[in-house]
Amino acid sequence: MMKVQVYNDEGHEVIGTIDVVKIEHDDGADRPYHLELVIEDSLLDEIVKFGSEVFGQLDLLQAGLRGALLERLAREKEEN
Repeated sequence: MMKVQVYNDEGHEVIGTIDVVKIEHDDGADRPYHLELVIEDSLLDEIVKFGSEVFGQLDLLQAGLRGALLERLAREKEEN
C-alpha cells in the first residue's frame, strides 16, 4: 500500500495527526471528564524518536510531546 504524502500550507510534511478525545465521567466523579490521545503507532514512534534526540531523557514519549508543544508555543510567540 502506497502512503500519500500530505503537506500543510507552509510546505511541511504532515506525518500524522493526534485526536484528542474528551471522555465524560459519571456524575459525582472527582473530575467531570478526562482527555485521551488517539495516535497511530508510526507517529508515536516519531514522537519518541524526537524526544530521545532532543532531550535524551528516559521518559521519551513525555519528552517528545512536551518538546513538540514547546516548539509550537515558541513559534507562535515569535510570530506575534
